[in-house]
Amino acid sequence: RLINDVLDLSRLEARSMKLRADEGDLLPVIRPIVDSFRSLADQNGISLRFKTSSPEIRGVFDREKLETVIYNLVSNALKFTSPKGTVDVEVALADPEQGGTRWVSVTVTDNGRGIPADKLDHLFDRYYQVADADRHAGSGLGLALSRGLVHLHHGTITVTSSEHQGSSFVVNVPIDPQVFAPEELAEAQSPDHP
Repeated sequence: RLINDVLDLSRLEARSMKLRADEGDLLPVIRPIVDSFRSLADQNGISLRFKTSSPEIRGVFDREKLETVIYNLVSNALKFTSPKGTVDVEVALADPEQGGTRWVSVTVTDNGRGIPADKLDHLFDRYYQVADADRHAGSGLGLALSRGLVHLHHGTITVTSSEHQGSSFVVNVPIDPQVFAPEELAEAQSPDHP
């Protein structure tokens, strides 16, 4: 996974990575990622919850890229949450913009150690690690890659955090086909497509 992250980040920076957005329901994509972390959460005494008020959220998105983003965010949240803590993953359809564009919002919130205010500006930098991450040290690639993938998807990723109170990462991505260039749609990339 680390090797793939390095390669993907290099492709993003070289602008050679392409979006491959296709129509589908986001919930069956995101829920299994959260579920894949359940045994780790249980093992560490962490309550991992998936929340949505929608039975389905259909739209156009790049499944593989959003899976990578959600995987990285949930993994980080679990790493920095103590036993008896909680990690919530909430998926919601955001209110349409003035032009009617539909967006999905994925929020990953934990009540873990939090991030010092002076570190927030560098959190999405490549290879950046919070100095006192001790046993939770990673490669410093996951958040940089996630930000790049979200931006490629014409979206935003933000973080709010308070030390000793936890962190909240919010990913907002458009899911309307008119947002994407024709070459970003999987249908246009199909070998059968003229």
